[in-house]
Amino acid sequence: MGINSNIILCLGSNLEDRYKNIKTAVNLLKKHEMKILNNSFLYETEAVDFEDQTAFYNIALCISTNLDPTNLLNTVKRIESIMGRRESIRFGPRLIDIDILLYNDIIIESDFLCIPHKKILERYFVLQMLKDIDEEIIIPGCELKVKDAYEKVGKDKTVVRLSQKALKGVL
Repeated sequence: MGINSNIILCLGSNLEDRYKNIKTAVNLLKKHEMKILNNSFLYETEAVDFEDQTAFYNIALCISTNLDPTNLLNTVKRIESIMGRRESIRFGPRLIDIDILLYNDIIIESDFLCIPHKKILERYFVLQMLKDIDEEIIIPGCELKVKDAYEKVGKDKTVVRLSQKALKGVL
């Protein structure tokens, strides 16, 4: 498979030094056959699903890679493991979480991989980050542009944009 360049990952952390965890994950992605083409701002976001936990730092990255979706998933899971992530409460606190939001216009629904991410249309902070990257992206399967999905999503969670230069020198 050739280089694919419309792939968007979401990174999140809410344990220990959240900023350092995001930076470490970005550096590890770059060392594992991924080139960062664009990124959202860094945000502090209120937890969803399991709400009794520290707020997350989140960032979305548009990357290029020659990894197919399954190998990309395996690689990001390996990076999470290298960083010390351990399975715990579903949607609970995480040292690092790396989700594949979009992979070109591919739609995959399996037991271990769903692309687009199955909660993409429900998460205000995710759509905000996608908007930062390109509000004209069309979300496969629903054929909505990011800007239109963003207008429809509930905005009941706190999402705070952090410094624009937060990851300068890393990305």
